[in-house]
Amino acid sequence: MGTYTESTSNAGFISRTETISKMTDVHEGRIGAYHLAHQKTLDMAVESKLDKPMSRSQRKQTSDTPENRHLLNYLQREASKRAALMVEAAQRNDPQDLGLAGMELKSSLREMWQLRSLRSDEWGMVLNFLQIALAEEVLEGFDASKCDAIRVIIEKHLSPAANREDVDSCLEILEEVGLDPWKMMASYRE
Repeated sequence: MGTYTESTSNAGFISRTETISKMTDVHEGRIGAYHLAHQKTLDMAVESKLDKPMSRSQRKQTSDTPENRHLLNYLQREASKRAALMVEAAQRNDPQDLGLAGMELKSSLREMWQLRSLRSDEWGMVLNFLQIALAEEVLEGFDASKCDAIRVIIEKHLSPAANREDVDSCLEILEEVGLDPWKMMASYRE
């Protein structure tokens, strides 16, 4: 059971109050029902702006704080370690360790992507191509050459000083080992 009320103030804010009731079983003499009042206030002008897509310059940028830079460096070291573990697992022919290291690598890359505004656009391009190339791949089936290619990209081309040459090298390396950095675009071309 719930109730809903709405009122508008002179400042253009809409205040919504909802009361939500939940019926529960009585357990050892405790109350069998509780009520939760939830207050929502929205500025209608802001609400209408949320419907429009934001330009790149309007998107929220990650704060360039020492903590975020440290986190990004940590994630990069972890990605490098995971790629090295993938190489070792592929050389041992251990698909379980290979898959685990690969999934942890993909997780680190996703977290790095959230902090991409701290680095150059070229750095973001290398990271993006690497993530696309790894998307929907069966990591357990990677051979040592694919794993080593990923390691090389992370260690040599995903550096804070990444430039256009790093982007081009990343694309060449991925294509040499049969990983397609353009595969997400294929669905748009068809």
